[in-house]
Amino acid sequence: MALDQWVESYPRHEDAEAAVDRLASRRFPVEHLAIVGRNVALVERVTGRMGFARYAMIGGVLGFFVGTLLGTLFAPSLFTVPGMIVGALIGAVLGAGERALHYGHDFSAELRHGAGRYALMTDRSELAKEARRILVETGHR
Repeated sequence: MALDQWVESYPRHEDAEAAVDRLASRRFPVEHLAIVGRNVALVERVTGRMGFARYAMIGGVLGFFVGTLLGTLFAPSLFTVPGMIVGALIGAVLGAGERALHYGHDFSAELRHGAGRYALMTDRSELAKEARRILVETGHR
């Protein structure tokens, strides 16, 4: 399917989704539509510093859960609590060691993607005309 017929363009993805919802409610064949992001960007938002303490805390939490799992699997009545403690300690040491060896960054970040515009596209010119007509009728351009 060649999506070469432009229907409408929106500044937000939610607006394009709302347009598709509006078309679907009017029994438009939405299986011929696509929302296409234009001017796509990847943004890495820095959320804070990552020092020894934070790496140790993250490692400790992961180690706690691994220790709990292993302790429960091997001998639930004997090793669950010791598994939690030993797992948390080993995880904390490994987390701090990871930071000490510079395997991690000095910061934490979240990756997000987005687009400058979101185009509503279709594969048929007659459907593009019909979709534009419906969107104008329903006041959703």
